This record gives sequence, structure tokens and C-alpha cells, in this order.
Amino acid sequence: MILVHGNRTRNLWLTMPVLVPLICLRVFPSSRRLSDLIRQPFDLYRAGVLDEYFMGLMNQVAQAMDDSVTQEVTNHLFKKPGARFGMDLAAFNMQRGREFGLPGYMDFRKFCGLPGADTFDELFGSMSNETIRRYASIYEHPSDVDLWSGGVSERPLPGSMVGPTFACVIATQFSYSRRGDRFWYENGNQPSSFTPGQSTLCLGSIVATVCILKNGPQPFSLHVSSVINEYVYCAHVQGFDSPYGGLESGTGDVFPNIVFA
Repeated sequence: MILVHGNRTRNLWLTMPVLVPLICLRVFPSSRRLSDLIRQPFDLYRAGVLDEYFMGLMNQVAQAMDDSVTQEVTNHLFKKPGARFGMDLAAFNMQRGREFGLPGYMDFRKFCGLPGADTFDELFGSMSNETIRRYASIYEHPSDVDLWSGGVSERPLPGSMVGPTFACVIATQFSYSRRGDRFWYENGNQPSSFTPGQSTLCLGSIVATVCILKNGPQPFSLHVSSVINEYVYCAHVQGFDSPYGGLESGTGDVFPNIVFA
């Protein structure tokens, strides 16, 4: 549950309004609202449309991280066809924390070795002044702030999309999950441990992975295309000629049921 709250920060990466652009042959034919696509992936069943979504998503400039959540998921989540409004994901996130009895935001700051706060004035600097003023008008004490709300309101760390509390929570949970999972491929002396040949899968790149599904991405796929990041044919992408990364072993494929198509 803690990890879910940490990973829920991705909701803040959604731009407002969220339009998923479709690009085909370098042409921008149309876009779709995110609220019209959630639980309705039917566009992807049509030939060639997946490429258009890939190209659109890889060439849409992301906004900077902040503590705002798009109305696409706060007013229109799971909206039924023809309806004006849907559900509220932000409210869901906080309600889940309360139902599971998660400690509050201030408890997790202390768990992570961060300074606590007995007054809202002590939070200045860790989040925007406007957010702190709103907290003071809603909650009686900083310890009443919900984990998800407080975590996503923090100013991001340098080079990060999350603040110090969620950076701690996410890193701690992933570390525990990896070291405590005997099926994790990096844990040695287990039947599921990767062989040296299989571990070459980890040396792949995002562009090589994208090439498994589509053709013609830019070499640095996390950046929009430009004169120094132009589209390339997948045949010219290093590592794409062996997308399976040495998965074959003496006992057969590690992932025999996966179809790369």
C-alpha cells in the first residue's frame, strides 16, 4: 500500500488538459483526451494506430512537475460515454490510505529522517506557500495531512520528479521488494537467477525496446525529436538486431509466453 501511494505520484505528471497526440508519418492528424481512453483502449486494436500513439507520446513536451492534478482524472476518471463527469482519483488515493490505516504524512517524514513540523509555518520551503496556506485552512495540525497529499505537494528534489518523502518511500519499498523476493533475477543462487547471457537484457536501451513495437523513433526517446535527435530506422539502432538480449538458455526461453509483436 505504501508503494502504491508512492507510485501514485505519476498522476501529477499528467498535463492539463491531457491530450494524447497521434502522429503518423510526421503529420499530426488528431489527438484524444486521456479521460476518453482510460479503460477504452479500442483504438489500439486497429492496424497502425499503436505507432501513431507512440510517436505522439514521444514528441509531446512534458510539463514541469508540480502539485496540480489534471481534471482528466479528478473530474472525469472512468467517465461513462455520454456522461459529463466521472470519478476523482485524488480523492480515491487519500481514501485508500485511510481505509488501510496508513500513518500520516508527518509520520513518514520522521520515518525517513526528515524534520517534522508542529506548525504549518515550519513547512515553508518544503512546498509552495499557497499549498501550505490551504493546508492550514483545512487541517487543524500538520500531523493530520494525508500521506499522498503531503507527498505530492513537496518540491521535487534536484533531478527528480518527487520530493524527499516519496523519494524515501519509493526507494525503501523497491529495495525491500527486490531483496525480499527470491524470484528477483538479480538475487543469486536461485532457480530464477539470470545467467550471464540472460543478464545482457539489462544492457538494452529504451529506443531498442521501442523498436520491438514500432519503427522510426528518435535515438534519445525520452527527449522530443530535434535536429540533434532525429528519427532513425530501427535497423540502425544498436542492439535492436538482438531484442531478446540472450534470453535463450539450455532449458528453453525464460519468457516463452511473451510475444514481441
